[in-house]
Amino acid sequence: MRERLILDDKVVDQPARDIKFYTFYGQPLLALETVRIPKVQRCWYDNYSNLVNTGKYSKELFVGHGIPPEFYEIAERIGHSIPAPFVRVDLLASPSGAVVNEITPKPGGAHLFAASIDNSLGNHLVSADARLRTDLISGKKFEHFKSIQKHRTDI
Repeated sequence: MRERLILDDKVVDQPARDIKFYTFYGQPLLALETVRIPKVQRCWYDNYSNLVNTGKYSKELFVGHGIPPEFYEIAERIGHSIPAPFVRVDLLASPSGAVVNEITPKPGGAHLFAASIDNSLGNHLVSADARLRTDLISGKKFEHFKSIQKHRTDI
């Protein structure tokens, strides 16, 4: 592995914006846009790119730059390729498009969401788990995930 600086698609000479998608077996429900320079600012969106107040990071909120529709599609494809009911897919917004930054099944700070958001996330988790189980019972193989998993263990 190696690191490299990914520049932002909106602000010249700044690190790329971090876009985190809360996906439920391929369905992005929330997206968090984060700008880190000159200060940390965040903006939440629903799955239709509408601004939403989740209760989390309420002192750092700003009106973001927005998220390109293809980022939602990428997060959806990645989330649907992983045999888990929930993953957070983190992308960086670069001038050449989305760059995969991280995929995590257990992001921190879930206790900071407002009760209404928490309930919605819980309902989506139950639904995603049912869809995943249906696909597993039907024989879905998750070949791409398995190939990455195998490559990772070979390192």
